[in-house]
Formats: sequence, C-alpha cells, structure tokens
Amino acid sequence: MEAGQDGDSRAGHPGAPQEVCDPPAKTGTGKPKLLYVDCLRGYAILMVIATHVTYAVPQLPYPVHRLTSFGWFGVQLFFLASCLTLMMSSDFERSRAGSMNVGNFFIRRFLRIAPMYYLAGVFYWFASSHAGANLAQAISAVTFTNAWGPAIMPTTGGWQLVPGGWSIGVEFTFYFVFPLFFAVATTWRRALLIFLGSLVLGAAMDSAVVGPLTGKYGFTPTDNFLFFWFFNQASVFALGGLVFFAVKALGKNVVLAARLRSGSTAIAVACLALLALLALGSDNFTHYLALRPVLPGFVPVVVLFAVFILALSQAKSALFVNRAIGSMGQVSFSAYLLHFAVLDWVIQKHPDTFHLNARGFAAIGVFVIAYATVVILTYLVSAMTYRMIELPMIGLAKQITRRSAVPAAVASSQAP
Repeated sequence: MEAGQDGDSRAGHPGAPQEVCDPPAKTGTGKPKLLYVDCLRGYAILMVIATHVTYAVPQLPYPVHRLTSFGWFGVQLFFLASCLTLMMSSDFERSRAGSMNVGNFFIRRFLRIAPMYYLAGVFYWFASSHAGANLAQAISAVTFTNAWGPAIMPTTGGWQLVPGGWSIGVEFTFYFVFPLFFAVATTWRRALLIFLGSLVLGAAMDSAVVGPLTGKYGFTPTDNFLFFWFFNQASVFALGGLVFFAVKALGKNVVLAARLRSGSTAIAVACLALLALLALGSDNFTHYLALRPVLPGFVPVVVLFAVFILALSQAKSALFVNRAIGSMGQVSFSAYLLHFAVLDWVIQKHPDTFHLNARGFAAIGVFVIAYATVVILTYLVSAMTYRMIELPMIGLAKQITRRSAVPAAVASSQAP
C-alpha cells in the first residue's frame, strides 16, 4: 500500500538526522531523503504479507497464528507513514514557496497512485476469475470511492477489481481532505485536538450507522466495514500529524534528540515486545470505534507505532533502519498490489508442494518457507514495476508541477 511517497522519502524540517552514517542524500528539489521512512513502509508491507500467508497455512499453532495475523495492522502503519511524509513534503513546500500548491498536490498524488493501480486492475481482470464481478465495484475502485460502503468494498469476500483495494480508497479519501488538514494542523496542539476530535467523530459516525448497516448487511460485513472505512481510520492519519510535529521538534532539540538516539534501539525493541503482547493477550480487538467506555483495540497499536517511528527517526544503528528494509519499502506500493497474485499462484495453487496442511512445528516451518518465498518473489516483481511504471509517472508529475509552478513564480516576482 502506497504511503504518500513521491519516489523518495523527504523531510520538510531542519536538523533531521540521517539514519546511516553517510552524507544525507538529496532529491532533485533539494529535499533530504530519509531512509527510516522507507523502512516504515518496508515493515508495513512485510506485516501485510505475513497476515495473508498466515491464512494460507491454516494449521499454524494458535499463538503463532495470533502473532502473524497481527500483521494486518501493517495498513495502519502505512497510514501513519503516509500522513508523516505528506506533512514533511508540504511543510517543505510551504517553507520555500509560502504556501502549499493544492493543484500540484493532487497531480502528484494521482500520478503516484493511479497508473500502477489501474494497471493492477487490468492485470487482475485478465489473470483472475470474474466470478461475482459487478460494475458498481469496478467504478468505485477506479474512482477511489471503494471504501465508502459495505456493498462496494466489499466486506464479505466478494469480487474486487484490485484485491486489498479498500486501503487505496481510504488513502485517497485522506488525500481529498489533506489540504484542509495541513492548513489547520499548524501546531502540535492543533494536531492533538484534531486527533482527539477524529476519535470522537469516528465513534459518533460508527454509532450512528452500525444499527442500520447491521440490519441491511448483517453483523460481520458491517463490523468489517466500520473498521475499514475512513471515519474509523481518520484518527490514524491524524496521529501521523502528531508524529510529524514530534519528529520536527526533535530536529530542533539537540539534547532531547541525543537522548532518544542513545536509547532508540531499546525503545524500538520494547515497542515490538508490547505489540506482541497485544497480539497474544487481547481476546477481542474492537474493530470499530463506538460511543462507549471501551478503548478500541487499534488505538494502543497505532500509539506504539508512533513511538516506534520516533525511535527509528533517531536510530543510529542498522538493526531496524537499513538498506534492505528500505528497499522493500521503496517498492511497497507495487508489492502491496502484486503480493496477492504471488501468494495465489506460487503458494495457494501448490498446497502439496508447500505442505500447507502441515501441523505443529512443521506448520511453522512451512509458514517460514512460504513467507520468505512470497516476500522475495514479490520484491523482484515489484522492483521491475517500480522502475518501469512508478518512477516514470513520478517523473511526469515532477515535470507537470514544475511547469505549473513557473508562471506562479513569475507572477509573484512581478507583483507590486
């Protein structure tokens, strides 16, 4: 799942540390590239793949199943990284040009997502079964509105033009509101209020529609939809805004950044340990927010993700921030779209070859082999589509937005 990247990870704040001991690399626009942001995407896609491989090995011991299926929260890590990088890029643009160019923002976002996404839709149309295909789902997928209702998502395992496309729809919905979010969230206090307000709004919206939707679609489709839809995920994006201001503050506070840097590895390990405890210890993760005195299960997860991001932003070792994970993150959008096909064609269509019905410790071994196979093959295929499709579209977006910025700059210089 793409997470707000424009082909590289960009910082819009001064003093951002470089995670490896090389001189900070820069893009063509002079924005420093941050390896840790690519690594966040790398971890996110590895989590998502782990979840889908888990369900291909049905006899995994239950504790292992709980841990590996917890990877479905990788999408929330994508959402956090998306808001973080969009805030960085837009903040950089505002510091240089005085404001965010909304038109250019949508051009970059569309060309970053749509070409590869549409080609994936064409690929799956010809490569997969059309059983249950319907025009409403196809139109909603093409217009990025496929996360706006249970019938077009769909949440019952029905046909989708692009598998997993619901998250692209949620991401694009955030793009629609991001210019307003960026204009309002100008301080960490405002970002905090937006985060808290999005929790309340999400709870109110979920509480208002859960009854009618359950009556029309049933409990399970409604439960899944209310977890996935934008009002429930808005607080995750809003938390990404808070993370941005925290990272920006660390770039200005040398003492605090040094302290965090010295303990970054320990903090990251602690976050992972707590996430594992959440995976093993929670019997019932509430899928959607509601106006009741219960903390939704995904809230502590994304808060731990936020702390993990802060730790990685100051990491001085290569344990968590390294080129291997960063490379996976760089091609993560293609990987999100294509790993479904790799999993289906290579693993699920060959259950005997991979011994998918193994039990006990043998099932754990099967999972490890299947997971490694899917990750490696997905990376190889995604690296090709990234270079052949994504990078040219990123370049095209840069050319278009650069041309549109020139007349504005000329007009500004001629203004009295």
